Amino acid sequence: MSLELTEYYDEFIRYFHLAKDQQVKCNVADEEPYGMIPHMESNMDDDLMHWIELYDVVERKFAGFSQIMNDCWSGWTDDHPYWRKMQAGLHCDQRKVVAESWTGKHKDFDLPEWLYLFILHRVCGSAINYATKPSGYHNTLLFTLHKAKTIEEMIWHMKRHTSPFYTSVGYQFPKFPKPPKDSGYKRSGDYYLAEWIFADGQAYAPTQFGETKNGVWIPKDPTGTSFGTTGHHLKFQNASALGNDSSGNNNDYTVSNMGTDHQVLDSPTNGVN
Repeated sequence: MSLELTEYYDEFIRYFHLAKDQQVKCNVADEEPYGMIPHMESNMDDDLMHWIELYDVVERKFAGFSQIMNDCWSGWTDDHPYWRKMQAGLHCDQRKVVAESWTGKHKDFDLPEWLYLFILHRVCGSAINYATKPSGYHNTLLFTLHKAKTIEEMIWHMKRHTSPFYTSVGYQFPKFPKPPKDSGYKRSGDYYLAEWIFADGQAYAPTQFGETKNGVWIPKDPTGTSFGTTGHHLKFQNASALGNDSSGNNNDYTVSNMGTDHQVLDSPTNGVN
């Protein structure tokens, strides 16, 4: 058997070695610099590698969508593959929350529970969005499922989950079909926006904009937020001007193909009433 190489093979090999080098520099490694260099300071001498994090293609267990599973499996312990960086404080807020919450979970879960959890992650939260950092923490389920001790309890929590699932629908082969609209099951993209805030040039913690009340994450008064030049705050209070900016910047949105009936009045405490 012989392989016929295409004209792109050499370029693929070149990028593979660049990605492997960048993984050692910026992601994780057992050799210096142990992944400690910020991505934008990796000096890869390649525009694609500079602007887009591609190093996770080398070892998929370190890919973006796997990050939260590393936290669940290893917890906040020295078994974590990123422990050196965690000890150095080079971790996102989400990593600390998830890893600490899941520490010691092996006393509750055996193989069936872990496999069920991994499947849940793959179909209910493994989608990636490189426009949002960190890109591997879109799984809203795994921030609460540490409370469960059995598969049945995981199912109970999942059925009562109020946040959208960020699944990989559309990227699977064959493509996963969406459930029928009136089936009662969650569909990606079917949810309500209570408010929308963009703080230009800032990196606030989630608690700047919301708080937990009765077990539900709800918006709060964002007093003190610096919106920057292009920042905006959409409250959706005026059904006739849903794109009105309340930040003071007057960066209003133009509403297209939406009427006043698209506003749903509710005090977002426990969902739409």
